[in-house]
Formats: sequence, C-alpha cells, structure tokens
Amino acid sequence: MEQRPGDEPDPAETDAEQFRQFQEFQRFQEFQQSQRGQDLVPRQPGELEQPPSDEAESTELTGPLRRERRRPPAWLVGLGGKLLTAFLVLIAAIIGVAWAINHFLGGGDAISNEELAGQGGKKAEATVLYASDPYAAVRRVYARIAQPDPETGKPQVGKVCLRFDDAAREQFARNFGHGKCSAAVIALHAEVSHVTRYVQSLPRSVPIDEYDEVAALAPGESFTVDSCAVATGPAGISDGPALGTFTVTKLARAKGQQWLITGHEAGPRTCPAPTTTG
Repeated sequence: MEQRPGDEPDPAETDAEQFRQFQEFQRFQEFQQSQRGQDLVPRQPGELEQPPSDEAESTELTGPLRRERRRPPAWLVGLGGKLLTAFLVLIAAIIGVAWAINHFLGGGDAISNEELAGQGGKKAEATVLYASDPYAAVRRVYARIAQPDPETGKPQVGKVCLRFDDAAREQFARNFGHGKCSAAVIALHAEVSHVTRYVQSLPRSVPIDEYDEVAALAPGESFTVDSCAVATGPAGISDGPALGTFTVTKLARAKGQQWLITGHEAGPRTCPAPTTTG
C-alpha cells in the first residue's frame, strides 16, 4: 500500500523490512566466518609444503657464497705449488752434485795425506789415525790387504792406501805394476790364500833388539822395514805375496806416537830361503 504524505508508517511493514535486513546481516557474518575457517584449516597428510619465498632462498645462499669467497685465489695456489716444486728440485740437485763429487773425486786414491807425512797434520794432532810404531804400520798393510771388508766382502782399499802419503802411494802402486793404489790392493788381495798365516808372517811390533833404536827417533825421522828380512816364519812371508820394503816416518805434532809410510821399494814376491851357516 502506498504511503501518503503525513500518514503514520505501518508497524507491520516496518517489522518486515527490519527482519529482512537482519537476515542479510546474518548471511554476511556467516560468509566472513567461512572465509576465516578456510585460513585456519590444518595441512592434510601428504600435502606438499609451500616453497620458501625468494627472500628465504636468498638468505640460505648467503653462507656458502661467503665461504667460497674466503678461499685463496687460484693464481696464489698455483704459485705455491711451483715454489714447492722448485725447492724439491733444488734439494735433489744438491744431493746429486754431492754424490757426484764424492763418487768421481772421492775414494781411496783421492785422499791426500801429504800434510801428514814428516810434518804431521791437524787430523793426527787430535786423533790417533796411524800405527804406534813402524812394524805395526807395515803389518796393518798386510792385514788390510788380506782381510775383506766384513760389510761388503771386498778388499779394504781405503784402509790400505790411507796409510801412505801421496808419493809412497804412487810408488807402491807402480812397484806392483798398477797405476793406482786401489788397483794394486785388489790384485794383491786375490793372491792371498790364507789370511791368518799371511798376517802372522810379520811381527806385531818392534823387536826387542831394535826397540832402543826406534824409540830414539825424533818426530820427522824415518825407519826402514824390509818384509822378507823381518818375517817371522821359516819360509819368510807365507800364503801370499811379499810386499817389499817400507820407509815409515814418525809424525810431528801428532797425538802420541804415530807412524806414516812415506816410501816404498819393490822386493821379491817370494822371500828367499834363509841362509844357514855351517
């Protein structure tokens, strides 16, 4: 019914309109509640988790990237490797040169004992290197020629040739038909058939009847030992070659009494039978 101006509103129509508005308001509230409920629904089993945002990915990559930047640069690592290689090569070269010098310039024949002849030498001043009397010096030459080195089984070249000064070493080699002392020692060693008997062919020290003469010698003076003349066996030097006559010099400024062989003369390889008087 149309309402005329000035008329009072119909209470029934007013109530119906208010009721309709109230229902619309209720439906709007229910819609809002349903939307909030969807946001609060928990994740169902098996449902995939949403991937992290770009900001989270950026944060996760920050740590490894920083550690990668702390590593030394490649050129520095390469330079360190080259320096280490050069150092190792240098050490190897030094060792090689030292070995070559010892191999080609060292050895028995290269040992110089010139300063140890009549004048003595600094080595003999502090250390006992040589025999304490001339007979012992000669006997040791026989012993070292006869006995092989216990470690190598070879002739003791160095221990024989060291007992001579330079001039006597050359004389000894030449008198046995060799250019070097080492070659003479090797050849003489091969001629020894029995070590003990060969070495015992010579006295261990100065005989009693010659002791005063030897003791009276001053440093720098010499004494002569003839192998066949001083041999103690009935057949002279046995089970090996006789080694001739040695000149032995008493060293000056040496620790104690030390004697070095300073001369050598050839003699018979086999001592003559002793003469008998009737």
